[in-house]
Amino acid sequence: MEEIIKTIKKEFRANMNGVASQYMRERGLGYHINFGIELPRLRTIASEYAPNLQLAMHLWQENVRESKIVAAMLVPIEEYDRSLADLWVEQIPNPEIAQTTVHNLLALLPYASDIAFEWIASEREMKQLCGMLIMARLLMQGGELNPRAEQEYLDQCEAVVRACMDKLKDKRKDDVITQPLLKATVNALGYYGDLGEEQTRKVERILALLAE
Repeated sequence: MEEIIKTIKKEFRANMNGVASQYMRERGLGYHINFGIELPRLRTIASEYAPNLQLAMHLWQENVRESKIVAAMLVPIEEYDRSLADLWVEQIPNPEIAQTTVHNLLALLPYASDIAFEWIASEREMKQLCGMLIMARLLMQGGELNPRAEQEYLDQCEAVVRACMDKLKDKRKDDVITQPLLKATVNALGYYGDLGEEQTRKVERILALLAE
């Protein structure tokens, strides 16, 4: 395992993109180490190794952008239980890792809808962001909501939109997370609105809050 991790880190160094790394720092995406490697190249690196939970866990613990992204790509879905999902979401450092982890792992889990609803209702913006990103993926793939879940989802979306707008207006909080959360919520609502005319009207009512 130690040799595999060393080899992966060598590949990171060999593919370093200093310009991209600097750009991300300027955007507020702080990492202890950031090689600036593009996502397609990271997928290629990950494809060289079989899914392995132990390897993924080791990489995830590294405060290195590329390690965290590749870690999510190397998780065997069937071995990734709910407790690990709850642990990892607490350790996600910024919106970029939230997006890549949802895309490569969290939205693929058999219990994805369960954690999405729970996280959307969280008081932590990073959890809310992951929940909204998961919901967007599920709705985009044709997922449907029963009436009770639908109302709960819309209520949470409205609450998130209101909270984000308040924070962005009075600058009480850095918008590094708030803006991506608002964007993810609006995006997820867009997929929900695609389900029909009634859903579109409900979405328009929530999105009208953006103009207040």
